[in-house]
Amino acid sequence: MRKCYEFLFRLSYPIAITGYYNPNNFLGGFFMFPKKYKSSGKRKGFTLVELLVVIAILAILIAIVVVNFANVRTNAAIATHNANVRSLKAVVILAIAEGHTPVNATKIIKTGATGDFQTAMANHLNEDPDYDSVKWMLSDVPRVGATTDGYYVRIDSGEEWRIFPGEVERKADGTIGFK
Repeated sequence: MRKCYEFLFRLSYPIAITGYYNPNNFLGGFFMFPKKYKSSGKRKGFTLVELLVVIAILAILIAIVVVNFANVRTNAAIATHNANVRSLKAVVILAIAEGHTPVNATKIIKTGATGDFQTAMANHLNEDPDYDSVKWMLSDVPRVGATTDGYYVRIDSGEEWRIFPGEVERKADGTIGFK
């Protein structure tokens, strides 16, 4: 009976687990590679090729992440600017509802407001509009450039007014322009 168990053990015990060639094994090393292709078992580190492959994979992943973060920053600036414009439209509407007449090229500010319309808008502002956080993004928009230093009320024709610079969006070609 012992011979039977020994026979089954030798069939089920793979030679690769032992890590060396055993001529006394039942299969005689038939399924093993010669010893020169086997690892000595003393290997403690990674090969240069393995390290280079890992570094290449990490470089590719970092490149993808950096490109996506650049878009995220620009999209956040666009969202901030558009929220500012919508809030400032509400401020102008409140000032007009109180009976104040909009004046062309009136800068929307809280501190240092002069004039009837500018003071009326300042009463509805909690603080000065944060233009500096989006100025870098708006400098690339045509017709705005770096000359603007804040948000203004512009009167187009008659009683039609708008906030300048107005709401912007990312175009299909990747550029930023007015809606």
